[in-house]
Amino acid sequence: MNFVQDYIVYAQLNQKRQILKLLSDSLDRLQLQPLIINLGILLKPMYQDQEYQNKVKDLKEVEVTYDFNDEIPLYIKRSIDNWLKDRKIDLDNQELIRNLLVTEFEHLTNKYNILTNSETYEKLYRDVMEMLNMKLTLISLMDSFPEDSFQSISIK
Repeated sequence: MNFVQDYIVYAQLNQKRQILKLLSDSLDRLQLQPLIINLGILLKPMYQDQEYQNKVKDLKEVEVTYDFNDEIPLYIKRSIDNWLKDRKIDLDNQELIRNLLVTEFEHLTNKYNILTNSETYEKLYRDVMEMLNMKLTLISLMDSFPEDSFQSISIK
């Protein structure tokens, strides 16, 4: 839903709560592939708008969470998310990005003394790879459609 919220801010729509509820209810009914395709179609103009990207680049999102057990995995995921945002990711350089991501991940896990044979390390590794795979999937799906094949439908 963060993508949809970003789109509402980008489009400067009013009645944000009602729109989010309507969209989340309708998107909840779709299977994963149509959901990703619909989100890609909705968000593609926003991510191609260089003026918007320059404006958003300086903004930092703050997420408040309470984890009484251990904050290190959350910090590592946040660091990887920021690392991914700072990289130019496309299908041509995905292996290079994957290798660099593994290096960055290993650096962070060493920094916080997470053992490579631990369950925490394995779970974090899967989560981090999934973060990259989701970005690559979205890019792949968005590239598979011609620019003019879909027209946006305005929200009333």
